[in-house]
Amino acid sequence: MNLDVLYTMNDGYVPQVAASALSLIDRNPGKHTFHVFSFGISEENVEKLRNMVMEKGCDFWVYSVGDIEQRLGFQVDTLGFHISVLARLFVGSILPETVEKVLYLDGDTIVLEPLDELWNLSLIHI
Repeated sequence: MNLDVLYTMNDGYVPQVAASALSLIDRNPGKHTFHVFSFGISEENVEKLRNMVMEKGCDFWVYSVGDIEQRLGFQVDTLGFHISVLARLFVGSILPETVEKVLYLDGDTIVLEPLDELWNLSLIHI
């Protein structure tokens, strides 16, 4: 099973995303593709994450999201959360069209079991 996995993050979540990605890889053998919507991740941290997942035989792509409020067209009060949490609303316009299905994980998610059942759920297209 090969998964496309999405994280939205800034530099503050690099250790958590690293732990999440490694837990996913350890519990789900395959050549996964990790997509990261970046909100100012340093090049040093991008390289650390990229090297970590590529050493495990997986792919790693980073997309600079830019200004979410500009994409929305209005100001947003996130009640203290980083605005990156809203980036998942733009999955369809940021990820390449070749990505047919993606699993979004919060950066602090630790995967404890195989994800086959979740990945293979039949979703309704509207």
